[in-house]
Amino acid sequence: MSEPSPEQPGSPGSPGSPGSKSYSRLTIIALAVAAGISLFLIMKENPKPPKVLVSLLEFSSQASRGQKVFNRACAKCHGINASGGAKAPSLISKAYAPMAHADGAIYLAVTRGVRRHHWNLGSMPPQPGIKPDEIKDLTAFIRETQRANGIYKLKPTKAR
Repeated sequence: MSEPSPEQPGSPGSPGSPGSKSYSRLTIIALAVAAGISLFLIMKENPKPPKVLVSLLEFSSQASRGQKVFNRACAKCHGINASGGAKAPSLISKAYAPMAHADGAIYLAVTRGVRRHHWNLGSMPPQPGIKPDEIKDLTAFIRETQRANGIYKLKPTKAR
């Protein structure tokens, strides 16, 4: 039996055979398309958060202290007055309202950090420079700013 000549289909070096250049190009193209689709799906599920134009009203004294803490320790990532930044989302969003993230979630985020879960921005490290009493002030600032921007309203208490 004779060996196939290079011109015969299926012989090494012929177009479409595993060792050919066209086979390698097709593999590279297929891998590039698969990588592009994967990247699109990842970005679609974890979009970058929008920046928010934040309205500020007169704060309680606790929230005023919290605003100073926020702008000192959090604004570098979350933007001034929680409007959103390049590294972290705006907290003036329904995604961070008390119904979605209770006050305890803010405490845990500050003390333990948070793994990326909403946006395609990366994880938040713990913030050891913020003291526990400052976290209460910080939470008051976030909640009052959310209410001032229509994110949620306090439920009226029933008169007895």
